[in-house]
Amino acid sequence: LHRLVQDVLRDSMDDAVQRQWAERVIQSVNHVFPEVEVANWPICQQYLPQVQSCAALIETWHFTFPEATHLLHQTGHYLHEHGQYTEASLLLKQALEIREQALDANHLDIAETLNQLAEAYRQQARYAEAEPLYKRALVIRESVLGSEHPDVATSLNNLARPYHHLARYAEAEELYKRALAIREQVLGPVHPDIAHSLNDLAVLYDMQGRYEEAESLCKRALAIREKELGLEHPNTVTSLGHLATVYSYQKRYQEAEPLYRQSLAICEKVLGLLHPDTSTSLINLAVNYNCLLYTSDAADDLTRV
Repeated sequence: LHRLVQDVLRDSMDDAVQRQWAERVIQSVNHVFPEVEVANWPICQQYLPQVQSCAALIETWHFTFPEATHLLHQTGHYLHEHGQYTEASLLLKQALEIREQALDANHLDIAETLNQLAEAYRQQARYAEAEPLYKRALVIRESVLGSEHPDVATSLNNLARPYHHLARYAEAEELYKRALAIREQVLGPVHPDIAHSLNDLAVLYDMQGRYEEAESLCKRALAIREKELGLEHPNTVTSLGHLATVYSYQKRYQEAEPLYRQSLAICEKVLGLLHPDTSTSLINLAVNYNCLLYTSDAADDLTRV
């Protein structure tokens, strides 16, 4: 319907009818919004305008029903995966406020949104805001699920991430190792979540100059992701880039170059030219070229960034 026709129809409805139709719209969009997986990203993108309208309706009518918060959370998750961290934070914060209002304080849905919002804050270097959210999610999950559950491992692993950015290396390493131990015990040696722990622990070691340990973990993570997720999955690309960085820090620039090139090509194809990870890949390749004295190639890549 044309927007003017929509406005006329809305004006002809009383508040009770408008509220009823607003609820139906949100339930319908939530029903068709898919799980946030790489294969579904085009569909998620297609529904973004409808979700933005739904978010306004949720705020206007103060809706707290489960489909409303689920839609906000899922869309925030998608925007986070797409590198739109500020937009993701807004929807996730809205979802969290509603879930805290509507649910028991120890509900797992609250922990889910706390964790996702903390991840969005971390990507914006808002570590002081992210840390208490990670900790709240961890407390809820441990109290409800027990200390050996995979979701608890996720919270432990994610809490470690801001610590290593803040050079709190000992705290980060302890949490990463606890998460890895739980995942290996519960999920087995080749589950993709194992690769998350391996990759993050490798980054920590890399930052401390523990390159041999970092390289070994990066290779293990990359092998798992290539087998379980495929070569063009964003997480596989992350492992490629991190292994290249380990080589670069050791001045093994010739070994790093093809990995950086491969990572960049996949980022451009899967994530698009405007994703932050694509920019990071361009910068890393340019720096590596500079170290190899390929100054013209480095200038070209930095110009693209």
